[in-house]
Amino acid sequence: MRQSSCGGRCSSWTARCIRLAPGGPAARRFVGKFVKTLMGKVGQWGGFLESADLPVVAQVVRVSFDGGDPVAWRDGAGPVSESEPRAMTVALALIADFVDRVDGLGACEQALLTALGDCLD
Repeated sequence: MRQSSCGGRCSSWTARCIRLAPGGPAARRFVGKFVKTLMGKVGQWGGFLESADLPVVAQVVRVSFDGGDPVAWRDGAGPVSESEPRAMTVALALIADFVDRVDGLGACEQALLTALGDCLD
């Protein structure tokens, strides 16, 4: 496991999330707090986004944490509004920033590149 930016006092964010039992009380608390904080930050982009998009973005994040297929969930949720892709982009940028703050600069990029590489193998 890669050492995080907290000087080794904590494990990586990704590993911590993986250890949470899906659907367990600790996982539900973490996901609830994470999504609430994330939506608060995404909502600060009010002039750029529609507030009606926030519940959809929040549910996509929850589905991802639960190990579900966020694309399949989104496809089944109905038409995509014009501003929803912007809301998703803001949320993804904030998540990437969070991962980099916890696990060290470049951690999110490395995780994405590794995942993409695994898909291509």
